[in-house]
Amino acid sequence: MIHALLTYLVTISFITSNSIKEINALILENNDFELLADKTLYTGKEKDFFYVKFTIKNTSDVALRFDLTNTNYIPYPNQWGVLNQPERWDINERRITPLSLDKEIKKQVFLNTSKTVLIKAGDSYSYYTEFNASGKKDIKLEKGQYLYISMDGQLFYKKNGVIKTESLQLGDQLMLSYPLAWKKIKDKKAIINR
Repeated sequence: MIHALLTYLVTISFITSNSIKEINALILENNDFELLADKTLYTGKEKDFFYVKFTIKNTSDVALRFDLTNTNYIPYPNQWGVLNQPERWDINERRITPLSLDKEIKKQVFLNTSKTVLIKAGDSYSYYTEFNASGKKDIKLEKGQYLYISMDGQLFYKKNGVIKTESLQLGDQLMLSYPLAWKKIKDKKAIINR
């Protein structure tokens, strides 16, 4: 069932960071869209959580419709930690098992189009989702240290009526340097709670 959250454990030895100077990090891209994560962290209505802002940018020449209703699978912050260099050498984390785009899954996505998001060609859509095991008070970063936030999830979208999917891969992450930038979420409607 699409709502079942399946995970698997991944261990790998080395992952390099994306540029830590940019405002957004490119987390995922294909011929149709880019998924960006804001390098500012956010606080919201749940004081024990912190939030990451994701932006889906339609880079195709037609409108795309995204199904963000399955909160177990939308892109989200999966794990974080503090490093002394902008590279992750040891990775040991649980990740979702991406859903295959078979007939059963195709029947389950896009059931309620009023809860999907239509993004016109060249436009973007942003949402916030939480890391639901830690808040701002838990993150202690000193000068010379880096915060990594690994990302996980899967997006389902329609292009010209055809359902497609893309999954985040191991190594899709934010790498943030000291000092961290924090903001409070102003648009509470843009929060998708997991």
